[in-house]
Amino acid sequence: MKRLVCTLASLATVGGTALCADVQVTVTGAVVVDNYTSGPLSAAQLDDTVQLTFAVDVSGSVIVPGQQTEYSVDLSTFDIAIDGVPTGAAFWSSDDITQILGTYDVAANLASFHYTIQGGGSVLEIFPDVLDLTGPAIGTSYCGPPFPNSSGLAATISATGSAAAAASLLILTAQNLPPGEFGYFLGGQTQGFSAPPGSQGIICLSGNIGRFNQASQVIQGPTGSTDVDLTAIPVNPPEAVMAGQSWNFQCWYRDSNPGPTSNFTNAVSVGFY
Repeated sequence: MKRLVCTLASLATVGGTALCADVQVTVTGAVVVDNYTSGPLSAAQLDDTVQLTFAVDVSGSVIVPGQQTEYSVDLSTFDIAIDGVPTGAAFWSSDDITQILGTYDVAANLASFHYTIQGGGSVLEIFPDVLDLTGPAIGTSYCGPPFPNSSGLAATISATGSAAAAASLLILTAQNLPPGEFGYFLGGQTQGFSAPPGSQGIICLSGNIGRFNQASQVIQGPTGSTDVDLTAIPVNPPEAVMAGQSWNFQCWYRDSNPGPTSNFTNAVSVGFY
């Protein structure tokens, strides 16, 4: 059975209705129709694993569980990875893709659930296994742009959820990591800027740095996320985030570029209230 994984609980809810502004969507599934013979999507084959990431504007800013929800895709935020390899979003400037249509029916347990990408007379249809929804991005990005990795892209970090310390709802996401490479998030209250020996990137934290490197927190490229427990940031000793504090986060990851090395995303600073 397909499942809807919705972290909109991080936002205000009234009577089972989640109120939200822009919503970040990650769709993971398999190719079921592929008519592309050229362009960035021509590498796709039937049954390939595909991950779509994009932001949407929800009409009326309301999502009601059990009802179909219509939304428009912010094309500037769209990206697609095929078998773990990011294709990049540059094709939106061409006629390779002219629109993306997504439908799902929560009441039917996603029995009718698919995404269709079309343009240039071709169609790529994806039947997803998982649809992840997260709330608007929070925090301020700094220490960028990061250095590109072996994929040719620069990995980036984003934070979603709530800046209310008492809510303890923070999701960190790293994108454009080298496919198959492992990494984990870092956190601390002090910003920095230094180049660690043996790394191709910049660490943007200093002082007492916590590492989210437990087995359940380690991520794998090209995209990975970690739910942060704000009651126990893993610095030494562990600390709870308090209202009025600012905490900074970054992702460290392994790479082969061309030999064994490591790299970092940019960083994001979240001011909690």
